[in-house]
Amino acid sequence: MAGADNAEARCASAFAALGVPALGDDAVRRLGRADAVVLAKSLEAVAAKAKAGCASAAADDPDEVVELNVGGTVFTTLRATLVAFESSRLEAMLSGRWRVPRDAAGRVFVDRDPALFGRVLAFLRDPATGVALPAGSAAACDELVAEFEWYGLREVALPPLLPGSTVLTRQQGDDAARLLAGLPRHEGRWRLMMRGSQDGFAPSVFHAACDELEESIVAVRTAVGSVVVGYMDAPWGGSVGMNMARSRCALAVLETLRGRAALLLRPQVDPAKACVVCQDPTFGPIFGLFALGGAEGGPLRNDMAVMAGSDSTSVCFGIGCPGSMFERPPGWTDARLLSGSASGCVGLEDVEVWAPALDEPAAAE
Repeated sequence: MAGADNAEARCASAFAALGVPALGDDAVRRLGRADAVVLAKSLEAVAAKAKAGCASAAADDPDEVVELNVGGTVFTTLRATLVAFESSRLEAMLSGRWRVPRDAAGRVFVDRDPALFGRVLAFLRDPATGVALPAGSAAACDELVAEFEWYGLREVALPPLLPGSTVLTRQQGDDAARLLAGLPRHEGRWRLMMRGSQDGFAPSVFHAACDELEESIVAVRTAVGSVVVGYMDAPWGGSVGMNMARSRCALAVLETLRGRAALLLRPQVDPAKACVVCQDPTFGPIFGLFALGGAEGGPLRNDMAVMAGSDSTSVCFGIGCPGSMFERPPGWTDARLLSGSASGCVGLEDVEVWAPALDEPAAAE
């Protein structure tokens, strides 16, 4: 009788799942034990198919309102918003392909930070606005990048500042984007104009490709692993000493001999009296020109001079030296952390120069 009672209960449960009136208890008992079990199995199969059909129909309904429980906070949005990118984790979770945890109310549960998910959801609702990395905090930047990575949205929400760069790692590119945010007039994609390792390091190569650029980003990696990025807001063509004052230019120190740095350096002198960015057809890109120690008539140094002099594969740094044009990083007295030498000069592993993509105009001043 236990088998019949079990079949009776299974039949009742299946009828309830189907939402139809159940047979009376006596009717099920009169079927006999074997027939009752067969009926229970058939009803359960029909109920499972009906449930799957409902789930599939819901998954295909872009206007369905969905509630998600993210770390204890409930978010309400449209299914279409959450599944907008097919390769994302959210799309997979709501597609029915994955078995996902649910809370007591039946909502999909995501065990992540709700505050960061708010940024993710804001992007999904309006992907065209993109995502701004937090200014001034490498830790906050890393946290946000990691969150978009977890949801499978990093590449669409946080595309590289310099796509395809072989000088910058992905993290260094994110640091550069965060540090330089708001400086370039251009707000869209950047295109590669020259790369020393593939086009040659001679100054003539640089000037042929870059002299007419209205703004550019220079990325440098040294032979000892230090990495510096410079932003320039004027053409590189001209005679020595032109472009005496550039208000937007900046240097971003991304990597030193001690590891990750992520420091933004702006001009620290009166631009009316300083050569913040130099133009010289016999050199590559040069940032800063100053008398060492600030004394008039002292030896001249550059904050960063790429492909300098007759040695076309070197870069010399004056960042941190007394009298330098750009801000001095805390505790620096010279550029040893970039070059490993008192002279500030070191072998150049590679240099890239990037310009705004032609199909994306610069933003208005």
